[in-house]
Amino acid sequence: MQRNSIRKLSLGLILAVLVSMFYRFWLTYPILQNLTVSEWRIVAILAAAIFGAASALAKLPTYFSVPVILAALFFGGAWAGLSAPRDVPTTFLAEFAGHLRVFWPEVVLLSAVSLICSLCCAHVLQRKHV
Repeated sequence: MQRNSIRKLSLGLILAVLVSMFYRFWLTYPILQNLTVSEWRIVAILAAAIFGAASALAKLPTYFSVPVILAALFFGGAWAGLSAPRDVPTTFLAEFAGHLRVFWPEVVLLSAVSLICSLCCAHVLQRKHV
C-alpha cells in the first residue's frame, strides 16, 4: 500500500470516529429536550458543514470523505439507539435498520451539506495555491 493510501485511510478512520461519536452524543444529549426540531436541524447542519470543511482542510478527497461521513452518521445513530434504555435486548443491526428507517432524510441532508462545504473549501484552497 502506498504511503498516501495509508494516510487517507487513517484520516478517514479518524474522521469516521469523530463524526459517529459527535452524532451519537448529539442524539442522546439532554439539551435536545430544550430545542425545537428546526433548531436541532440548524445546529446539525452547521456541524456537518464544519466536518466537511475539516475534511477539505485535511486534504481528503471528496469521493472518500463523503461516504465516510455518511457511514459514520448511520453508525452513530445506531450506536445512540443501542445506548437507549430498553426492556428487550436489541442488536446493532436492528438499531441500524431503525435509524435508517426514521432518520434517512436527515442523514442525507447532513451528508449533502458536508459534500457542498467540502467542495467549496477544496475549491477555495485550490484557488489559493494557484
